[in-house]
Amino acid sequence: MKSLIAAFIVLLSLSLTPPVDGQDTAELQATYDAKLATWRETIKQVRSVGISYLDAEDASTAKEFRKEWAALRTKGRAEVKEVIAAAADLYAVKPSSDLSDFLQRVMGKFLDDGQPEKAYRLGQMLLKNDPKNEPMQIAMASAAIKTNRFEEAAQFSEQNGQLVTELGLIERELFDLLGDLRAKHQRELELQAAEAKTDDLPRVRFTTTKGDIVVELFENEAPATVANIISLVEAGKYSNMMFHRVIKDFMAQTGEKYKDGQYSSVGYTIYDECKEEDARFHFRGSLSMANTGQPNSGNIQFFFCHRSLPHLDGLHTVFGRIVSGMDVFEEISLTHYIGEKGDENAMENPTIDHIISAEVIRKRDHAYEVQKAVGN
Repeated sequence: MKSLIAAFIVLLSLSLTPPVDGQDTAELQATYDAKLATWRETIKQVRSVGISYLDAEDASTAKEFRKEWAALRTKGRAEVKEVIAAAADLYAVKPSSDLSDFLQRVMGKFLDDGQPEKAYRLGQMLLKNDPKNEPMQIAMASAAIKTNRFEEAAQFSEQNGQLVTELGLIERELFDLLGDLRAKHQRELELQAAEAKTDDLPRVRFTTTKGDIVVELFENEAPATVANIISLVEAGKYSNMMFHRVIKDFMAQTGEKYKDGQYSSVGYTIYDECKEEDARFHFRGSLSMANTGQPNSGNIQFFFCHRSLPHLDGLHTVFGRIVSGMDVFEEISLTHYIGEKGDENAMENPTIDHIISAEVIRKRDHAYEVQKAVGN
């Protein structure tokens, strides 16, 4: 049953907000204690019903226990979110070793589950009270390098270079490329600043089973790719589209299958725009076209990047970025994992999220015509 408790934390959405000015510490303590007690009682019920489900003598009884068990797990997920928020509020005004230990475990769980933004926000608060805590510093470095905070990562490397070796393989690889990533990201920030001034790039809202994600499309650097995506969105091609391939610390891919299991098809491919001199790079939150590995083979499939993916620069066309809904993006359920030998494996009975609908909410005043690659 340990996996059940771990599962409660997988789908959390943490919002760390400071307590209301003048709010009584005793009230915060009482709130935390009450929510913790409620959650613990739910855990006991999950365990009890889970055992009854496993011991059921007939399929009908087992089905009923399974239904109750699933409802309790959903209840537990909501409650543990409240426990963490209450713990953070209390810790902000009354730090303690017990709360710190609990919140550090939560921070680690966020990192394990591919939710570095939540881990970063939590770590910021914890480090204020314990700035010399090396495990927390390492966790924050991991969160920073995965969330495009390259200047903070560089500061960590300068001040705590000896701790870089304690990071995971992916993080160490990113730290090895930190100089290049900083330069690329500085260019990206300058482009975003210029785009903010004109404020006219196309935007699309993806309504998913986890919430809304709004993206801005890089029409200046990838006009053909953007025209294709806008055309497909307006044709309803992404409605009820599955996130069929979601890998921690890599990406969330969509465009292959619909919710009913039918494969998507558009009957053509488009030109690559990833080798152009002004091509954008892969950062956390970037949108990039999937392809077969062959030139000009993209069509409907694309992916959201969980982190910087410099090895894909020049190979896949980056055509947009998330501007709203990053927390929603973090919640999209994983479907695959990378094995010890680097092989990709499908998870057993994964929860598969999908795009419910997609809508163009802004575009420039001209026609968006698909430019099909020669031979289509």
